Amino acid sequence: MSWGQLSFSHPTLAGLELPYFDIEARQPGPKLAIIAGMYPNEVSAWKRLCA
Repeated sequence: MSWGQLSFSHPTLAGLELPYFDIEARQPGPKLAIIAGMYPNEVSAWKRLCA
């Protein structure tokens, strides 16, 4: 397991850092992303970051 901070070069997102954990299985296989938030509208923010 490793961890770090995602940062962005776009001026609007400059200074934003999002923590992440990277867990690798012993064998290759499908990938899964788990996103946690406190508010229902946080999903739309993730969609915008990934657009």
